[in-house]
Amino acid sequence: MTRLLPVLVVASALLAGVAHAAVLATHTHLSCFKVKDPQAKQAYSANVFIVDGPPNLQDCTIRVPAKLVCRGTQKTITQGTPPGSFTATEELFETYTCYKLKCPKQSVVGTFSDQFGSRTMTLKAPNMICNPAPLT
Repeated sequence: MTRLLPVLVVASALLAGVAHAAVLATHTHLSCFKVKDPQAKQAYSANVFIVDGPPNLQDCTIRVPAKLVCRGTQKTITQGTPPGSFTATEELFETYTCYKLKCPKQSVVGTFSDQFGSRTMTLKAPNMICNPAPLT
C-alpha cells in the first residue's frame, strides 16, 4: 500500500485539482502509514499533558526516528451502517509524524462515542505521540 501512496496522491491531485485541496483543508480523520525514517536514533524526556483531561503523564521517553506518518483524511462508509453518529467540529492538522512513547504505567476509564458506537474503554499508557509536521 505504501508503494501505491505516491501514485494515488498524484492521480488524485491531477483528477480533482482545486477541489482536492479543498477536501484536504477540511478533513476530520487521520490515515496513518508506517514509515522508514532515516533520522538518527535519539531519546528525549517529556511530560505529556492530555488536552481534555487525564491522564497526564510525567517522566515519559520519546524515541526518534518516526514510526508513522498520519495524513488528514475524509472518509465515506460505502457498505453497512455504523450504530453511532458523530459530527467532528474541529479540523485537524494535515500531517503528523508519530514516535514511540514510553510512560509510567497507569490507566484511566472513559466513555467514548463515535459513529461506530458508544462504549466504555480503559486507556492504558500511550505508546505513540504525534507531532504536527506540514508536508513540504
